[in-house]
Amino acid sequence: MNPNNVIAELQRYELELSRILANFTHRTDAIRIGRDDDPLLYQYVRELIDLFNDSLGVNAYSRQIDLAPEKRTP
Repeated sequence: MNPNNVIAELQRYELELSRILANFTHRTDAIRIGRDDDPLLYQYVRELIDLFNDSLGVNAYSRQIDLAPEKRTP
C-alpha cells in the first residue's frame, strides 16, 4: 500500500472514531460507549493494527493497542 493510501485510510478511521467518540455518554460515575459502537470500536482497532502492520511491519505500537482490557495487567 502506498503512503497516500495509508493516509487516506487513517483519515477515514479518524472520522469513524470521532463519530464513536461523540456517542459516548458521560455520567458522574462513568463514561460509557454507545451500545452499537462497542463491537465496531474493537473491529476498527483490529483493522488499524492490520493496517499498521501491513504498512510499517510488525511494530511496538500495534502490540500496545492490541492489548484488550482482559489482557491488561494493572
